[in-house]
Amino acid sequence: GDTVRQVDDRESFAVSMYGAVGRVAPGKLGKAYKTIAAEETDHLEHAIELLGEIFQRDPSGLQEKVAGVHEDVMSVLAEMVAREDIRGDCELCGKTCIKPSLPEVSLDIVQLRGGALNLYLKSLDRVGLPGEETLQWITRLPV
Repeated sequence: GDTVRQVDDRESFAVSMYGAVGRVAPGKLGKAYKTIAAEETDHLEHAIELLGEIFQRDPSGLQEKVAGVHEDVMSVLAEMVAREDIRGDCELCGKTCIKPSLPEVSLDIVQLRGGALNLYLKSLDRVGLPGEETLQWITRLPV
């Protein structure tokens, strides 16, 4: 349940996004984002360990659960970090979308998205889920 969601939504994206901001943000702000990314990395590592144990006991059951969470959660996250908002403004940023402004702070939505999805795939691989399946999940996400 919740551990499955940790690998899918909160942790993989949080580690990647906070880490990216931490690398470009100046001074104390950058340090704060790096600290948050480190904390989220610890959470992700713990979730991968727990899910790996569950996978050893019930591979097909865990794969089914993760696939369901992927469909429910990752498609929404992928839309939020797509090049353009598929259904209009996702309203995550408030009144004005920040995507066009990201280059001003040395960030790029395509690289942010790629980093997050890459970490997500690597995390699923480490759990033990078959890459030939999880890669297909990724290819069906909105770009």
